[in-house]
This record gives sequence, structure tokens and C-alpha cells, in this order.
Amino acid sequence: MYNLEERCCCGDDFCQKFIPLWYQQLIESGLLKRRREASLSLSEIMTILI
Repeated sequence: MYNLEERCCCGDDFCQKFIPLWYQQLIESGLLKRRREASLSLSEIMTILI
């Protein structure tokens, strides 16, 4: 079983690879209008949810 630190690292690694690809797809499809920075990163939100 993973401990919390390992889960955070796995979530952060996933987000670092996924987010640039996701934003590129949104830009190409014209769905991305604005990109506002959130107060929490996606990996932090995923850690809270886990």
C-alpha cells in the first residue's frame, strides 16, 4: 500500500505529463478561452480527494 507521500508524488508526476497535453488539445479544439491560475494545483486537489 502506498503512503501519502508516494500518492502525492504519483499524482504530481501524472499532472506534469497530462496537463500540457490536455491544454494543447483544448487550444487546438478552440474550447480553451481563458486560463486562470487556481489557488491549488491539480495535483494538490487530487491528493485531497484521495
